[in-house]
Amino acid sequence: KYSRFVNLHDKLTSLYQDKLENQYANLNWAFVLLGVFNLAIIASIYYTVRNLILLPIQQISLTSRELAKGNLSKKIRFTSKNEIGYIAQNINDLAEIVEQATEFSKEIGEGNLDAEYKGDISILENKGSIVAALQLMRDQLREIALKDQQERWLSAGITEFSEMLRNLDTKNIHEMCYHIISFIIRYMEANQGLMFVLNDDIPNINEHYLEAMAGYAANKRKIFNQKIKIGEGLVGQSFLDKETILLDEVPNSYEKV
Repeated sequence: KYSRFVNLHDKLTSLYQDKLENQYANLNWAFVLLGVFNLAIIASIYYTVRNLILLPIQQISLTSRELAKGNLSKKIRFTSKNEIGYIAQNINDLAEIVEQATEFSKEIGEGNLDAEYKGDISILENKGSIVAALQLMRDQLREIALKDQQERWLSAGITEFSEMLRNLDTKNIHEMCYHIISFIIRYMEANQGLMFVLNDDIPNINEHYLEAMAGYAANKRKIFNQKIKIGEGLVGQSFLDKETILLDEVPNSYEKV
């Protein structure tokens, strides 16, 4: 029965080999599918890491470098609501603040002391911010400019007034007073003015009085016949105290004081 045994052995061997080949084929397909699955996972991880981490970090690095160079127009285009997105938004906000602060400082440097910060004004609540420091500098420069303007206005007025006095006819007190009061009213751009002179011709000092010598209102010469006792009313009290009285909150329609 040897030949029969050999024949059966060959058949079994052939069946076993066929089965092994099928198993190897199936295993190869499994390895192929596993490899494709692994490649898909790797590609997905790479895409996620590249788009959510690497590229945003690269944009943040480039933008922060440009910001350090003074290029404030470059912004980070990243809107994800994660930590990197918050960092990108903070850098964009910083660039916006620096850009607005730069424009603010340029206007101040050009002499526009009425310039206003055009960014988010809530930053002004932080007194240590650069914007608050620029606003403080603007206010101080405005105050200095105003004082300088007032001093120049006062100095020029005194010079013109002194020149006008030298050319006055002191013999005619009415004309002299008129030129004085009209110059003061015009130079101060006031509404009207009245000049009083102490009349002390009477020997009794208690009977001395202030007499209206010249008036000027609405660019016209006014004639006033007014006498005020010493200490009477605002004019008399001002003369008696030898101090200026400044009235504020006076209605525009109120002419006679």
